[in-house]
Amino acid sequence: MCENHEEDGRNDMKQRSCFISFRHFFSTAALAILVAACNREGVGSFAPNNSRAAIVSNNDKLYTSNLNAGELVKLSDPIVTAFGVSLSPFGDTVAYVRQAGFGVYTQLATGGASTQIFAPPAIPPQGIVTFIPSGDVLIIFQDGAGKYDLNIVAPSGGTPKVTIPGISQAFVAQAAIKPKRGTNDSEFIFKPYGLAQVPMVLVVGTEMRLYSASASGLAGPTVLAQVVDATMQGLFAFRPVDDVTSGLLSSDGHRLILRTKDGSGHNLFAINLDINSGPVSLVTGASVRPGYSFSPNGHQVVYESGGSLLLYDFDTGANNKLVDSASAPGWR
Repeated sequence: MCENHEEDGRNDMKQRSCFISFRHFFSTAALAILVAACNREGVGSFAPNNSRAAIVSNNDKLYTSNLNAGELVKLSDPIVTAFGVSLSPFGDTVAYVRQAGFGVYTQLATGGASTQIFAPPAIPPQGIVTFIPSGDVLIIFQDGAGKYDLNIVAPSGGTPKVTIPGISQAFVAQAAIKPKRGTNDSEFIFKPYGLAQVPMVLVVGTEMRLYSASASGLAGPTVLAQVVDATMQGLFAFRPVDDVTSGLLSSDGHRLILRTKDGSGHNLFAINLDINSGPVSLVTGASVRPGYSFSPNGHQVVYESGGSLLLYDFDTGANNKLVDSASAPGWR
C-alpha cells in the first residue's frame, strides 16, 4: 500500500512502493470510446527524451522530476486523474486537468505559471488529454448529448486547430499502447512517440474515419469502406467497457480486432476496414478473454482459441492453427 503524506512533495513520494502508473480504458454502457486516465498514483508520463517524468501522488497532486538530478517540482494541487497526465514530445511542458477551476491546463515541466488552454462545456466523468507527436494537445470530452468531441489545441491555447464532433467509438493502433500486467488490460500506458504515425479510427454516424497523428499534426479523415450498419452497432454494444484491448487497430489503421462479451462468453472478430464485408468471427463463447497480436505489417493476427494459437490472414482469409497448448501470442 502507498501511504498518504501531506507535509510536502518529498513526503508524498517517500513511502511509495508503486512507482509505475498506467492509464485506464473507460466508457459508458451506451458507448465505448478509448479514453485515457492516469492511475491515482505513480509515474503518469515520461518525456520521450527521458529528461523528466510526471508523477501523481496518492493524494492526486502533480509533480515532475528530473530523472538525472532527482529534482522534484510540484506543479498542481489535486488534478483530475481520470484524464491522465501527458508530457510533450520535447519534455518541456505538461498537460493535465485541474480540479479547481476545472479545465485543461499546460505548464512548464520545471514549474511556473499554468495556462488554461481549454474549457469544456460541462464537467464530464472522464476523457482524454494527451500530447501528440506534433506537440499539440489532443482533448476528448463528452458533449453532453451522449457523444464525444475531439479537439486539437496548441499548448499555448487559442482556437482549436481541429474539432471533430459526434464521436461514438474510437480505436487506436495496438502498437501505441502497452497494457499493465495483472489488470485485465483495464490499465495501460499510451506511447504515441515510438511511432512515426499513430493511426486512430473514429466512428461518426455510420462512417469509420481514419486519422493519423504525426509530427506534422493530425491528418485525415480518410473514410474507410467498412460501414457501421446494424450488425456493427450490435457488436459495439457488447464491447467491454473496461478493456483497452477490446478494440485495437493494425499499425496502418486499416484492420481492426474487436473483442466482445455477451451471455455466451468472450468473442473475437477480425474486420478489414478497407472492404464493407463485415466482421469475421474468430472465437465464439470463450470462457476467458482470447489474447491476440497483430503482425508488424498488420495483415495477419495471431490469437488464442481453445488452448491453441491460430493465425488469421486478412488478405486471403486463411485461418490456420499454429500450435496446441499455447497462449500469450506475440510477434518478434
